[in-house]
Amino acid sequence: KILDENSPENYVRVESYSNEIRIYINILSYELKCDEGKKYTYIDVPGLDYYYVPGNPIVPYKRFYVLVPANTVNVSISLQPIIVKRLEIEEPLEKALPLQPAYLEKNIGANMLQDVYENIVWPGNLCESFSEQWLGPYKLIPLSVYPIQYYEGNLTLKIVHVMRITLNIISGDVVESEARRPETSVVNKFLKAIALNTGATKIYY
Repeated sequence: KILDENSPENYVRVESYSNEIRIYINILSYELKCDEGKKYTYIDVPGLDYYYVPGNPIVPYKRFYVLVPANTVNVSISLQPIIVKRLEIEEPLEKALPLQPAYLEKNIGANMLQDVYENIVWPGNLCESFSEQWLGPYKLIPLSVYPIQYYEGNLTLKIVHVMRITLNIISGDVVESEARRPETSVVNKFLKAIALNTGATKIYY
C-alpha cells in the first residue's frame, strides 16, 4: 500500500499468516523545513499525519488498522528497526500548544507538568497498539506508528526508514454474538479503505 501517490517510496507491505502478521513500513521520502521567523524545524513526510500532544514536539505518525481473525484473544507485538538514520537539526521542533490552565486538573503540580513538557525522547515508542475494534464481522487492531523520534537535548532526529512490525496472534473461541455481526457492502467497502491487509479475509474469514 502506497502512503502517498506522489511519493511511492513511502509504502507499507503486509504478510498475513494464520498465527502471525508481518508489516514492513518504508519511509524513504521526507523533507525538513525551517521557519526562520519562529526558529522551528518542521518534518514533512508524504502520506503521514502529525501527532499532537499538548506541550510535546509535533512529529509525523500514522494510524493503521490490521485485520486479525475473529477468534483472536490476544496479540503480542514486536518491532525491529532495519534501516535507521540519525540527523542533527539546527532548530528545535515546534511543540503543540499546552493545555490552558483553566482545563488542567487542580492536582497537577508545576513539577509534573515540567516533566511532561521536557521529554528526553519523543515519542517514547516507535509503535503503539490499541484495543480491538469491530467492523461488521471483522476484527481490527489499531496501530499507531511513529517512525521519527526526537532527542530534544541535542536536537537530533532518529529516523527509522525501514521497520518490521510482527503481530503474533493467539486464538480462542468466537463469541456467538460476535460471529453474527452483519456483513454488508458498506462494511466491505470501508474495510478495503482502512485495513492494511484486506486480502487476509480469505485466510481468516
